[in-house]
Amino acid sequence: WNPDNPTVEFQMQFAASTTTHEVAHLYQEEFGVQRGPNWWIEGQASFFEPFEEYPVHERLRTLAEMRGGDFPSFQGEGPGGGALTAAEDGCTHLIYDMGNSFMRWIVDNHGGITTYRAIVEAQENNATLEEALEIATGETFLDLENGWRAFLGVDPVAAEVLDPSLILDAPAEPFYAEG
Repeated sequence: WNPDNPTVEFQMQFAASTTTHEVAHLYQEEFGVQRGPNWWIEGQASFFEPFEEYPVHERLRTLAEMRGGDFPSFQGEGPGGGALTAAEDGCTHLIYDMGNSFMRWIVDNHGGITTYRAIVEAQENNATLEEALEIATGETFLDLENGWRAFLGVDPVAAEVLDPSLILDAPAEPFYAEG
């Protein structure tokens, strides 16, 4: 997604975004909101970067297509793919982009930056991320994630992600009988 031969202007904008990203981490630490999954922490810092290095929603749509629709979920431990992990599209920073895209979608579709601030304030008051999202939007974390996934054109979170026992077959020889 980045240019092969970045201009000086691109490099300066990239440096400004990186600085803003790292200052956002200082803000997170100062206000006690640097807890939660890595995709949220890094996505939040990326959300505030003033220069969009590449179109993040488009990158995720393309990646989902390359994966045949298989796209990681925020549920449970959330997605992997840190700064040094390359995805199928050759880009790194999957958790940064997923978190950033999710936050942009929330701001664009659930009341603007005021809703985002409500999420941060709830976290400041020791709410978990899931609780903070519900307090601020009135929707469950799963409903929000599935709304965002629909926006990207990705299938909703599979039931097996929420309850892995759904993929288990019935035991061949049950230890008990009904009745």
